[in-house]
Amino acid sequence: MAKGRGGGDSKTRKTYMRKLIGERITGEVGQLWAGNAHTERGHTMEPEARDLYAFLRDVTPQRVGFLRRGPIGCSPDSFVGDDGLLEVKTKLPHLQIEVLEDG
Repeated sequence: MAKGRGGGDSKTRKTYMRKLIGERITGEVGQLWAGNAHTERGHTMEPEARDLYAFLRDVTPQRVGFLRRGPIGCSPDSFVGDDGLLEVKTKLPHLQIEVLEDG
């Protein structure tokens, strides 16, 4: 978790720690995040974005599920070739324009 201004714990870290403590005390798992309109948009656009990447780079991304190595795991969107990885982000247009402007 990131540190806050001045090097102390960030508000996000404190909130997360309190949620974990609450789960430990009650024995109940907190409500899982179910997403929102932005995540749904990303899920809808991901196949098209993957296909465009494949076309532009002349590659064949291989979809994968959750990967685990010991206690650590991740869920990349695709593998590309023998050592590549694809993580698709479908930014809102005004945010993508900012990225393009900033280089």
